[in-house]
Amino acid sequence: CLILASSACSISFVQAPMSAESNSLPVRQRFFHGANKFARLSTQTRFDQALDGGEANIRGHAEVWTGEKSGWLRGVGAIAAFSLPSLAHAEGEDIAGAFVAYGHYLSVVLATSCLVAERFIIKPNMTAEEESTLRSTDTAYGLAGLLSLVTGYFRVTQFGKGWSFYQHEPLFWLKVIFVAIAGAISFFVTTTIIKRAVEQNNAGDAGIAPVSEKLASRLTSLVNAQLLAIGSIPLTATLMARGVGYVQWFP
Repeated sequence: CLILASSACSISFVQAPMSAESNSLPVRQRFFHGANKFARLSTQTRFDQALDGGEANIRGHAEVWTGEKSGWLRGVGAIAAFSLPSLAHAEGEDIAGAFVAYGHYLSVVLATSCLVAERFIIKPNMTAEEESTLRSTDTAYGLAGLLSLVTGYFRVTQFGKGWSFYQHEPLFWLKVIFVAIAGAISFFVTTTIIKRAVEQNNAGDAGIAPVSEKLASRLTSLVNAQLLAIGSIPLTATLMARGVGYVQWFP
């Protein structure tokens, strides 16, 4: 509707130039000036038509309405000119925020899927193929974690409720603690996988000692702890988004 009004406004500028009185007013005042004047003149014209009932008054009513309609459309066009850029900018921010939120949710799903896969892959006496699959899965987990950090940063600073809100939300800091715990635990798992990959590369066809039962049990326990930490993150996020526990003086 605003685009059509703007088009009609451009036509009315060509067909019916504004009066000197209207031109001296600011754009937004012209709109209200034209609307009020139109209401007064159209009411007076309809009154004259009811008294005389003549063809001249009917023609005058049409001319008055047409002339005042131009001023009214100019006002609508001016409002559209001010509104359309801001509406387009707001829509662009909404789309960007939607993609950032999608990337954030997707990263959490991918990270959880990778951890579940690692939980089932890790076992004593893994074959070379299973260890290769474990390396690929852990690499995908690292990329998902990186995507989660980047999108989370933009959601906090650009597209979410803003840093002024999150810094006073204790559950936000609890969520950050869970992320840090998951990252710290994954450090040991990843370094162990890399260490065995380097040893396997240096040994060549000779191979290396298989994963012991003790090491497999330790890695499994660490992956379970990561799943528990990541599983707690959505709960803190939903409570945080609703302002649960928000205090202005914190931290």
